[in-house]
Amino acid sequence: MLFRINMYRIGANRRMEAARKVRRLALAVSVVGVNVVLLVLFAQAIFMTNSGIAAVTRRLESGEEALGELTASGRALTPPQLGILQDRAERTSWSHALVAVADLLGEDATISRMWLGELRGEGRRGKKHAFQMRGSINSGREEESVDALMAFVGELREDGYLSASFEDVRLVSMDWVTAASGEVLQFEIACPMRGEK
Repeated sequence: MLFRINMYRIGANRRMEAARKVRRLALAVSVVGVNVVLLVLFAQAIFMTNSGIAAVTRRLESGEEALGELTASGRALTPPQLGILQDRAERTSWSHALVAVADLLGEDATISRMWLGELRGEGRRGKKHAFQMRGSINSGREEESVDALMAFVGELREDGYLSASFEDVRLVSMDWVTAASGEVLQFEIACPMRGEK
């Protein structure tokens, strides 16, 4: 009987030791699992942050290119004209103007070029400087493209920042051009600068 009791105690000790090992293993696995989940969440946060930084960097680079084109046309101006242009450029927040145009641009329209240059006055002496853009619209039918262009010009005129920064928004030209996707309405818009004589 004594032999059986001692064997029972040894068996119970082994079972307790095995249960302790299982608990330790379960604890280690849960700690490792929590660490893996936290690592995945941290990596995802880093990826999302890097994606956001990359998107902002791309937007800044495209804005710098557009501003480069705007200022490149100013190099051919005479010193007094360049002085007026630089004075006006310091008062105009070009990033606000570019964001306003981008926000108002429809899905079926594209801007292919933006520049700051001379706008020949209608019967006036001298030249006026204007923020100008060239692009195209393809809304399917011709009437829809013309309506979309007129709506875009109207929205540009009604924009608070653009109306405060420029005298007007003028549709300089619009022409139908045949492209691979069909008939495309090309347009040119000019926004004369305020404050020039």
